[in-house]
Amino acid sequence: MSPGLLTDLRSASANNDCYSLCVIRAGLQKHILHASKKLHRQLESSFFNLSLKGFYKFYF
Repeated sequence: MSPGLLTDLRSASANNDCYSLCVIRAGLQKHILHASKKLHRQLESSFFNLSLKGFYKFYF
């Protein structure tokens, strides 16, 4: 794996994490329209994990 590709992958990962935190912080996860059970499970899992870690209380 080239250093450039690794940097691109890291940046994309960090951005997705930031986006998901913003979505959860704004409470928008319950308004996302999708037809994917996998996406729904991932959203619920992220929200649950953040709640357990105390991020929910910190950000809200």
